[in-house]
Amino acid sequence: MKHRGLVVSIGSRSAQVFIDGLGEQRCVVRGNLYKQNTIETKPVAVGDHVVVEIGSTTADDAAIVEIEERKNQLARRAAGSRKHVGRGVHGVQEFEGGAKRRGGGRGRAVKRGRDGARGTHARGRRQQQPDDDALSDDGKLSDANERIVEGATSAAAGMGGGRGGARVRGQARVQVLAANIDRLIVVAAAADPPFRPGLVDRFLVAARDEGIDALVCVNKIDLEAEIPELRRVAKPYHDAGVAVLETSIVTGENIDALRDVMSQGVNLLVGHSGVGKSSLLNAVSPELALEVGRVTDYHGRGRHTTTRVTLLPLDSGGWVIDSPGIREFVLDNLTATEVARLFPGFNDLPLTCRFNDCLHQEEPGCAIVAAVESDDFDSERYIDYLRVLEDLA
Repeated sequence: MKHRGLVVSIGSRSAQVFIDGLGEQRCVVRGNLYKQNTIETKPVAVGDHVVVEIGSTTADDAAIVEIEERKNQLARRAAGSRKHVGRGVHGVQEFEGGAKRRGGGRGRAVKRGRDGARGTHARGRRQQQPDDDALSDDGKLSDANERIVEGATSAAAGMGGGRGGARVRGQARVQVLAANIDRLIVVAAAADPPFRPGLVDRFLVAARDEGIDALVCVNKIDLEAEIPELRRVAKPYHDAGVAVLETSIVTGENIDALRDVMSQGVNLLVGHSGVGKSSLLNAVSPELALEVGRVTDYHGRGRHTTTRVTLLPLDSGGWVIDSPGIREFVLDNLTATEVARLFPGFNDLPLTCRFNDCLHQEEPGCAIVAAVESDDFDSERYIDYLRVLEDLA
């Protein structure tokens, strides 16, 4: 008999699937699903809607036989994989206690110029790209390299809300963090650990790219000495029209409001370790009883208590995907032009730039640079944008 279910956690070759009327079932993942999807490290992800076939003899004989198309996803490049060409991986996420940070270097990324020609743009860390000899006199890629790039892009095209497919030689494998997300909640602390706008901005850009509603939750506002700093870091997001909640599990401020927000749909909770994600979830839904860590004095980071991505039901309704603390999230799949369009706070200003692919640096007729120079756009936020642009992988 077949049932429709929701994946709540992932094992090595199996998954826990919630089925209405049956509860959670351990289901093996059929081998043909691995063969159909060689781009992702695992063919199923937390949040996937799947079809489960349960044997007639025993309830333990259950298998995932079909995975429904995703409406969106957030993913990272799998450990040891090369940078992939195309779309679908939303960040090189380095979890606390996980992979080490990459080294530096300079590099080029293939992009289209204002005339539509494919050229190169120096940015970020060194990545393997077609040799300079492969570029013709007019700046376009040679036919052979063009086919490689376009082929990889086509193979990955279904991953940003669809399914993976055949893997192109040299294309990176990706690990999907979560799928079918209704709301991304980026948790940051007012202090202890300090507020880091770079991670918040990157997640907001990724959410906008995937069409996911986003909320910034600034936690630990009971630390009175940090109130002026809190107001300073939260203001740009308020001004950008981003939903912001300032919370405290000590005073209970805005916990009810957060509970109401999370009572509908699937929420993905992300942020550095130590910002209070588990404590917030315990306050929102006490029955979860999640383990809570603390921030160490040595490096000002939290000790991660969540060790794997898990989908949990909330007492008040809705679901939450709890994820391990993330050290770094790089917008690995987006071009500089896309980041320039999606950065929180720019709103419709990029539409008034002279060039459609304006990166808001030294281009003539740039509306963002003009707004900064006339004090109509915050210069510190502009610097935050330049840092995100510089760190593109």
